Amino acid sequence: MELSRAYILGAPKCGTTSMAAWLAQHPQLELSKLKEPHYFSSDLNNREVDSKSEYDKLFSPQEGITKVLLDASTWYLYSKDAVPNILKEHPEARFIVMLRDPVEMAISLYFHNLVMGSENRSRIEDAWDLQTVRLRGRKIPWGCREPACLQYKAACSTGTLTERLLETVERSSVLLLSLSDLKKDPQGEFQRALAFLGLEPCSGIDFAVKNEARQAKMQALVPFLRRLGKLKKRMGIERAFGVQSMNLRAHPGKEVSPVFRRQLESAFAEERQILNRLLQSSPGAAATSGSA
Repeated sequence: MELSRAYILGAPKCGTTSMAAWLAQHPQLELSKLKEPHYFSSDLNNREVDSKSEYDKLFSPQEGITKVLLDASTWYLYSKDAVPNILKEHPEARFIVMLRDPVEMAISLYFHNLVMGSENRSRIEDAWDLQTVRLRGRKIPWGCREPACLQYKAACSTGTLTERLLETVERSSVLLLSLSDLKKDPQGEFQRALAFLGLEPCSGIDFAVKNEARQAKMQALVPFLRRLGKLKKRMGIERAFGVQSMNLRAHPGKEVSPVFRRQLESAFAEERQILNRLLQSSPGAAATSGSA
C-alpha cells in the first residue's frame, strides 16, 4: 500500500493542535511521534529534527493499515523553504491550512509567546512596537529560539502567506479550514479533512480542544524549563516529571485595550479581505471577518 503524505501548515494558534489530535485518532492515519518536528523549515531556527534519518524515525506505519502520514508543524506556512522542501521529496503531498482572524491570532500568539518564554514584554502594545527593532536582531528575549515568532504582523498575515502557498501548490491539494468553523462544527470540519485526505468517515472521536491558553506562574522560570526539557529529550529521557505543567495555570483572558484593537484591525484590514476571499472560494468554509 502506497502511503500518502499530509501536512498541517498552521498557522500558530489556529487550531492546528486540535485538528492534529483528532486526525490522529483515525486508525488509518499516523501523526508523527513528535507533533511539530519542523524538519522542512530549513530557513528557521525552530527545527526539532534536522536529519532525514531522524525524521523518518518519527513514523512507524502499520503495514496494510496506515494510509496517511501526517506532520503538523505550525510554522511551515510562514517558512519560505518548508513547502518547496516538502514538494521535492513528496510532490503529491496534500496540505491542510488552519486559518484564523489575524487580529485574534496576533493577540493569541503574543500571549502564547509569553507562556513559552519567547516574549518578555508584559504589554502587547510594546511587543508590537518592537517588531522593526527585533527584525534587525535587537531586543530579542534570551529565551526566544526563533525571532520570527516575534514578528506578529508578518506571522499573522495568513492571507498573504496562503496566497503564496497557492502559487506553488495545486488548489486541489490544499484544504483551507478556519478556526471559527472548527469551533462551530468540529465534527463537520473533521469529516471534511478526512474526505480531503481520502480517508473513510469514522466515529467515536474525542473532540476536546487541545493546547488551550495557559500562563506561567513564574515567568522567569519559563526559558530555563524549556531548555531543561530540550536537554531531557536529547538525553533520551521520555518520562515527564511535570515541572513545566506545575508552573502553568489557566490564562485569565486575552483582552486588549479598545484603542490597540482598533490599531490591529487597521493593520490587518487587507489580510482579512484576502482571507475572506480565499475561504469563500473553499467549499463549506465561512468568512473570518469580525471574530474567529
